[in-house]
Amino acid sequence: MKENATTVPRVNIYVEKLKSNVCLMIEMCKKYNIEIMAVTKGVGAIKEIVDIFEECGVNILADSRLINLAKMTDRKQTKVLLRLPMISYANDAVELADISLNSEIATVRALNDSAIKQNKIHKIILMIELGDLREGVLPYDVNVFVSEVISMSNIKLVGVGTNLTCYGGVVPDESKLKTLADIATEIENTFSIKLDIISGGNSSTLKLLVENKKIDSRINNLRIGEGILLGTETSYGKQMEGFYNDAFILETEIIEVKEKNSLPDGVRSINSFGETTEIKDVGVHTRAIIALGRQDVNHLGLSPLDNGITILGASGDHTILDITKSKNKYKVGDTLSFNLNYSSLFGAMISTYINKRYIK
Repeated sequence: MKENATTVPRVNIYVEKLKSNVCLMIEMCKKYNIEIMAVTKGVGAIKEIVDIFEECGVNILADSRLINLAKMTDRKQTKVLLRLPMISYANDAVELADISLNSEIATVRALNDSAIKQNKIHKIILMIELGDLREGVLPYDVNVFVSEVISMSNIKLVGVGTNLTCYGGVVPDESKLKTLADIATEIENTFSIKLDIISGGNSSTLKLLVENKKIDSRINNLRIGEGILLGTETSYGKQMEGFYNDAFILETEIIEVKEKNSLPDGVRSINSFGETTEIKDVGVHTRAIIALGRQDVNHLGLSPLDNGITILGASGDHTILDITKSKNKYKVGDTLSFNLNYSSLFGAMISTYINKRYIK
């Protein structure tokens, strides 16, 4: 079987749109004296896309997976490990990342041991818990944590950061960011050190920039993935003016078109994913099946470009569509196109079953 970038299913990557998003993001953040960490996990750190980041002037590349950082060892940019390091991978974290985010002192001790063995100074950003309840040291434990970190021979504390929105849905606001900045100031005053990075969150913080909110001047870094790739701020999922939301378009082929009842016929139990689903009775309608399933991508994050199409559901290898209201008369062999949200994008970009085509 011969496949190439034009074979479906595929993601079409519109290079100029992506470049525009990257450059616009850098400029927007620069107005607030904020430097971005361009997060590469959403595209699996694919070389062609990281090349675009580099071309646009990104100085810091960040990823949650060491396997992705390993793809970028030849890059001159600073590399950051976003997910808290596993102790069992401390050696790899020190080897592949210049900086890692941390909240557990036992892990930092292991990083220090590895850095000693590798004759390196490993830099860390201390993550602070500000209410979203994912990773982070509680504010009242910060001084105890820092006091041990600064005593380590091969670890350098270079900043503090926080994560908001990702787990608990807590949105960043001026108060949260001021708290982070105040903690940074307290660390500097207590321990007579200088912190270079005050990382005020991820793409959810972009809402404050878009609305020209007054945020603490000490916030000088954001970790941005979705905002670049899809042009959205992630506090409320709104499209940002001037950014493209269609730099990535998923295409695949129709493999069946038939008139069928909307309700299954027979005794129903769970589906192949152990789910009990509710299906609305709309009578006989036109259904299409496309060559794409849950093993390829998260179908819940797909939006058909034809707004007359509704996604009914998906199994492992198939996605079922209601095409009754479409103005187009689709047939087997036709290609359908979809926008992707962030969860669908990173699934599609790392899937070996989905080809990637770069369109300039």
